[in-house]
Amino acid sequence: MTDSNSSSQINIGQGAKGIIGQTVTDSTYIEHQTVITPEAIDLQPFQARSPYKALKRFDVDDVDYFFGRYQLTLELQAALKVSNLILVLGASGSGKSSVVRAKLIPEFLGTSDKRHNFVLTPKENPFQSLYESFIGRDQVGRDKDYCFSAAKAQFVLEGKADVLMQVVRQLKDEDSEWLIFIDQFEELFTRCTNLEQRKNFIQSLTQMAESKDRSVKLVLAMRADFLEQFSPYPRFGQLVQRQIHLVTNMPEDELELAIKGPAAKHGVRFEPGLTKEIIQDVQGQAGSLPLMQYTLDRLWKYKFDVDQLTDRTLNTQNYRVLGKVRGALEKHVNEIYDELSAAGQQAAKRIFLSLVKLVKTDGVVKPVSQSMARSELLGEGVPTTLDRLINENLLVGSSKHLSQAALPAQAGKQRKQQATIEIAHEILLSSWKLLESWIGEAKEILLLKSRLVEDMGRWHDQKQANEELLKGSALEKVLEFKKEHLFELQAVPLSAAEETYLDASLRFQKRELNRAKRVAVGASIGVVLMAIAAIFSAIQARQAEIEQIQTSVALSTAKLANDQTLEAGIESIRAGKALQRSFWQQPFWSAVLPDSRLRMSVLGQLQQMAITGQERHRLEGHQGSI
Repeated sequence: MTDSNSSSQINIGQGAKGIIGQTVTDSTYIEHQTVITPEAIDLQPFQARSPYKALKRFDVDDVDYFFGRYQLTLELQAALKVSNLILVLGASGSGKSSVVRAKLIPEFLGTSDKRHNFVLTPKENPFQSLYESFIGRDQVGRDKDYCFSAAKAQFVLEGKADVLMQVVRQLKDEDSEWLIFIDQFEELFTRCTNLEQRKNFIQSLTQMAESKDRSVKLVLAMRADFLEQFSPYPRFGQLVQRQIHLVTNMPEDELELAIKGPAAKHGVRFEPGLTKEIIQDVQGQAGSLPLMQYTLDRLWKYKFDVDQLTDRTLNTQNYRVLGKVRGALEKHVNEIYDELSAAGQQAAKRIFLSLVKLVKTDGVVKPVSQSMARSELLGEGVPTTLDRLINENLLVGSSKHLSQAALPAQAGKQRKQQATIEIAHEILLSSWKLLESWIGEAKEILLLKSRLVEDMGRWHDQKQANEELLKGSALEKVLEFKKEHLFELQAVPLSAAEETYLDASLRFQKRELNRAKRVAVGASIGVVLMAIAAIFSAIQARQAEIEQIQTSVALSTAKLANDQTLEAGIESIRAGKALQRSFWQQPFWSAVLPDSRLRMSVLGQLQQMAITGQERHRLEGHQGSI
């Protein structure tokens, strides 16, 4: 029991106080000084619409249906008073986004008309997302009309590292206060492939956090298993580390509020004991809150289909029939899948696997959801299956708005809309065993395709630079999988954009191979020409040697005829030595380029000198008698 000084203790009127979520004689205290009693529920007008969110997220305008997280909200409010950057960290499905959107933001806005909020998720281009939040794209809640013209906010798309400081100077009123909420911050690392954009975006957050301006509050929400992604950004990591707020499992009293509160607002109660059973099924289960919301939504709709909720009571029997919290989602998804035709089932597999990306974090490969243009999801049965899955709230369809700056080819158009599809909640990736098995079977393909998509993104970001094309073993692997039709067999076909990127990589590879061949042929021709030149030069040298020897032989013969025996001998010896020194007398060359007549001529002259036989001495350089 919390003591009387606890911040969780509230005044419920007439001097009475109670603990948030405390149950007393079938009554539950909730935050807004309201007591849930059977009598109070009966006084509420019955509403047939389900008050639960299923797999949809809570948003700013869902404040009346968001119960619990009272203590965490107080903690975040206190943190914003002393810091302009906080990180809400938790597991997937822990409710970190919901507590900011449906609790923190409404209470921030409720205190002053000068307070405003902007909500975004980074997606493929964080600056595009930031720009869209400033021009009011997809804004909800009472502050949705506070926005700026596209022309006035256009500078945000330049993606500079000081963009938030520019925003404060150019857009913000001096006396206003802002809360900028960046939801699913991990998308900056899983979807944004442009490293320069990522670096500049983080630098802009760092500058804003380090500034003395406390009128702009930055709130980030991120999956806890992506915390290591801050490592390349030490300054930013240090700032964030000071204000990390963990979203842990909901305590029992807050879970009771989250279960009972929405139904009570629509005049519906829970059968005694059911709330406790649901709490027991939820507690200790990671990512259980979206499963709980989905189960409660199914329980409501199931009861309404049975008897129109005439008794205004949700009962335990129906809860168990649906599969309870741990099985309701999978059971319902399997029922939907089983109702599809064979082509529809194959289309469903293709759709879900196309919306999954594998990323490596903490040394582990994990699946995350990704959005995709609806126009890229092709194949037999895909359009009708998409509509069915969207109607069942398993997928979410939305319009993606692209600015003129982001699409320079769209001259004359301020914006272009493109329908996108994504999985309603990542809890499906771990709670639907069939999808889990598909991902496991296609793991190698998905990893390869994730690499392909990232490389293709950088190729586009760098204006189709050759450096970002696929090369080497990566290209060979994709070509091998394509040749064996593994992409189609695993229901993860290459998109038109990916085919274009692959074709560009192939063309570049062929150009490089042809260039290498030309270089090799040129080098070979060069070697041949050099060899020919060397042979020609050698032949010239040989001819010069032959001429020298022949001259010496001729002189020796002439001098001998003139009885100049000594001089003839000298020339004969000179010819013999020249012949002996000649490179061409080596065994190989003498065989290849023989000249037997020259050798015979020299040897004949030497023999002639031997026959003459006189030994003569000559003293040169002296005149007169000796």
